[in-house]
Amino acid sequence: MPEPFFTNGWATLYRQDAREIPLTDGSVHCCVTSPPYYMLRKYRDVDDRCIGMEATPEAYIQSLLEVFREVKRVLRPDGILWVNIRDSWNGSGGNLLGNAGLGGRQR
Repeated sequence: MPEPFFTNGWATLYRQDAREIPLTDGSVHCCVTSPPYYMLRKYRDVDDRCIGMEATPEAYIQSLLEVFREVKRVLRPDGILWVNIRDSWNGSGGNLLGNAGLGGRQR
């Protein structure tokens, strides 16, 4: 079992690569995530598997599928998943795609 990033007796948080969740099948009540956006920022310089920096949008979607397969595995049958996919960083001057979204479509 990994070392918790945070625990307070009510909730326990873990921070690590979600493609390889070292938790028991069906043991998680709730998962909350905001996946990295495609080509917007690199979270770690040392991690070649950094989600969001894949060469193609298709490879990015494959990475997300790996994550959500693991989430599905560890979620209880009555578990819940919250996913935040919204680019609030767009317009801050750091958007590498300009006004084009995933797949190059104009927003």
